[in-house]
Amino acid sequence: MLSKCVIVTSLCSLLLFAYGLLINITKIEENRCKLTYMYEYPQFVRISFAENDQFPAYGLYAYSEGQLAHNARNMMFRGAPVIFIPGNAGSYKQARSLASVALRKGIDNGMRYHLDYFTVDLNEQYSGLYGGVLNYQVDFVRLCIQSVLNLYKSIPGGPTTVVLIGHSMGGKIAQAVAASPGMGPLINSIVAISSPMDAPVISLDHYLQNFYNTVNNQWKQNRTVCTTPDRAARLKVEDDYCLTTGKASRQLDHILLVTVGGGIRDTMVHDSFTNSLFSDVHSMTYNVPKVWLSVDHQCAVWCLQFVLVMNRFLHSLLDFNAKRGPNKFVEDKDIKLRNALFYLKNVRSVEPSDMVVKNDVVEEDWIEDIRRNFQLSFEKGLQRTRVQMIILNSNSLYRFMKAEVTNLDTDNWIFGCTANEIDINMRYCSTATPLHNYSSVLPYTESVRRVAQVNLHTIKAQNPSWTHLLLKLPRTDDALKFTVDINNYDDRVLDIQMPKWYSFGSSLLLDDTALGASFYKLRIFGMDHSYQTLAINIDVRSCNADNPSVVANISVPWTDGFTKYSHYYKKNHSVIYVYAPYDKPSGFNSSANPIAVDLHLNPSCRYTLSSSQSLSVMMARIVQQFGQWIPAHCVAILLLAIKHQVSVTPENESFKCGKLHTALSKSTPFFIVTASRVFTKMVLMFKVLPQPEQYDSSILVSVIIHGASLAILLISTAFAWAAIVFCGNFVHKILIKIVCLPIPALSSTLVSCIEKFPMLFGGILMSIALASCGSAALICACVVYFIILTKMYEDYLEHFVLKTAQRIARKLFGIDIRCKGDRQEKTTKPKEETKEAAPASQNAEAATQRHEYDNVHHGLININFHLPLFLLLVVVTLLNFPSFLTWAKHYRLSPSLKPDASLIPSIVILGSLSVLWQMNVPKNMFIIG
Repeated sequence: MLSKCVIVTSLCSLLLFAYGLLINITKIEENRCKLTYMYEYPQFVRISFAENDQFPAYGLYAYSEGQLAHNARNMMFRGAPVIFIPGNAGSYKQARSLASVALRKGIDNGMRYHLDYFTVDLNEQYSGLYGGVLNYQVDFVRLCIQSVLNLYKSIPGGPTTVVLIGHSMGGKIAQAVAASPGMGPLINSIVAISSPMDAPVISLDHYLQNFYNTVNNQWKQNRTVCTTPDRAARLKVEDDYCLTTGKASRQLDHILLVTVGGGIRDTMVHDSFTNSLFSDVHSMTYNVPKVWLSVDHQCAVWCLQFVLVMNRFLHSLLDFNAKRGPNKFVEDKDIKLRNALFYLKNVRSVEPSDMVVKNDVVEEDWIEDIRRNFQLSFEKGLQRTRVQMIILNSNSLYRFMKAEVTNLDTDNWIFGCTANEIDINMRYCSTATPLHNYSSVLPYTESVRRVAQVNLHTIKAQNPSWTHLLLKLPRTDDALKFTVDINNYDDRVLDIQMPKWYSFGSSLLLDDTALGASFYKLRIFGMDHSYQTLAINIDVRSCNADNPSVVANISVPWTDGFTKYSHYYKKNHSVIYVYAPYDKPSGFNSSANPIAVDLHLNPSCRYTLSSSQSLSVMMARIVQQFGQWIPAHCVAILLLAIKHQVSVTPENESFKCGKLHTALSKSTPFFIVTASRVFTKMVLMFKVLPQPEQYDSSILVSVIIHGASLAILLISTAFAWAAIVFCGNFVHKILIKIVCLPIPALSSTLVSCIEKFPMLFGGILMSIALASCGSAALICACVVYFIILTKMYEDYLEHFVLKTAQRIARKLFGIDIRCKGDRQEKTTKPKEETKEAAPASQNAEAATQRHEYDNVHHGLININFHLPLFLLLVVVTLLNFPSFLTWAKHYRLSPSLKPDASLIPSIVILGSLSVLWQMNVPKNMFIIG
């Protein structure tokens, strides 16, 4: 019963895992990116340099279009150089969208200020899966940077630094290049788009992990780490905290490092991987102003909304104070950082001259309105500047204000002042202090939406002399809409408690929103793990407007740069998914500072709010974050299954290897893994006991991943048996076709030799590993092992049929059939003698039958013993398959792969298999028993 429960749990886990995988494939958010169109045919002009001969698979290109390609072919460049570095299996042509938009922007200003885009061809290598190529890529990019800067040496005052844009693994390559000797001064800024920065998404070989460790250590030694305690706790570092400034005290401090993530649609690089301990600015595309949407991994380089913003930022790095001549980048990091914060996070620095402004009372209308909720529309614009005065007092109903204005072009529209001056019947203040930090921009489709959220009581406490807040709307001919919502903050806050595991159904948060309400705040308690997902359902009850818009601002307090905007327009039902990009750091008090969702609603509409746990998104995030655990769990389960198989035989009995599916279904391997985590949780509760390393993930994740792994192995075992039983002969024919020997008899001989001389073939496979690639030899070993298994099954069938015929003949006719070569001998005993000898020989006959049964099932025991080893070999081969892909891509350049991460594992595995095949295990154990 316990085994059946384990199987059912495992199958349910696999179904949940498959469901999450399906959600990831089909996408949980629609792609709202616009395409980047071109006006002329793109031209990639190859730039040759002497060192390129050392890297025949790589190349460097300059981007241009139409007639402008003539200048590129003549190596005439006068813009600021930007080098694009593709990522895992990425093409150098992915720079087209970024480069094309930048080129059009340069044409629009007469090429006075423009960028020259260069792109690196890395032969579409699998750098995210195989780390052996990373150092080669770093060396080539270093040469590319020097070659690009050499193009400007003949021009007086030419640029001396470049900006690197890395997509996917290209961002880590750019970071590694900056840490190389002598390259730091040549790099102005680095922009990493959807790049795994501080840790790889999946580490399949030691080259990849060593590369990350080396680069991270180099940056720690040569760059001042500026972080927060919560961020340092997540990354498990112990560095001094500092404020990011433009003063460079270390070798890499002058480089501006910007990291950008794609969000939930990027199923290849999870949100948390895109942030870096060393980044100056981190942002996600869903909170970048004028982007406000999640993009998938490939879409990040061509999404028009993001491409426009990125090029605006890159153009802001140009030194506009330089005289007419070649473009160059500004070197002051304060300027670069300020521009990055403005374009990527809408953070505007306040200049000292902006601290106090003077008001022109003659040209302005000062209006003091005591209403708490109102909305004004000016379809024909404003003839005079309107100054809306919001009173500051201690009334609890006037505690919090949310103001929103549509189609306003300036950020300078909210002020604080002391209105103690009177002009006729109007109170006013001649000077006011701007409050830029309270103004932000909401996602919009047509007109710009600016919003200000202010705690009036806090502002009053900080500035006791102030009497009013001023909302200043300048004169305009365009239509303008203005909304004010003043309330008691506690009346607009709704609390949600996340269940410990999972809850079905939805919970009603608010049946009907307040009349004229445009703001509600949701506080979510108990969302401590990154896989937990909450769905906020917003339904329109009634609406007096054509556009029941909903904008949600999701803030996770222990993250930096992960504030998310979700927006829906002209929809009567909206679903907003809330989740954390990574787990809550240890020691963070999420009860005092929980995840918050600010809902910006249309005050002309009434809404119903409810919440429920989203199983689909939760499973999609579990697959995305923890799917790489599957191979490790499969290996652990197989090893425990082998241990169970060889230990099921009692003492003083012949060796009987248990069935694999029976060993897999035993509860021991399942509970060893899960119970160890439960034990760790219990130990952590007792401070007296030695504290083990704390797990960051939940037990629920381990149960799902482990159960899915067990189910995968059960299904794989069934498929393996089906292939052995039904496809053995068919596979033999296919293998003979693959061998392609001209003599059919020779092909059959080759298959037979695999069974008779396995160690010889083990040596041949090791030779293949040394001459080409270890993973290629492992693939061949899988084929050889399958042939051996099918031959075992053929022998078992022959022996089984013969013994069955013997028993039938003995039962019916009293005839013993014995096989000697191709001859059979029939012996018949007289019936009378048989009757007399029957009682005396009963025990002997039973013993003979047991012995025959053991002999018949010996072939089955062989298969049971070797099948888990075969599955282990398949898992190892799959883990090393990226090495095979890299070798196949480079075969035209070199017949062997160097360095080869799969070489040593393949040699060890093939050597061990050769011994096992030659010893005919477990036959020797059976005979001894």
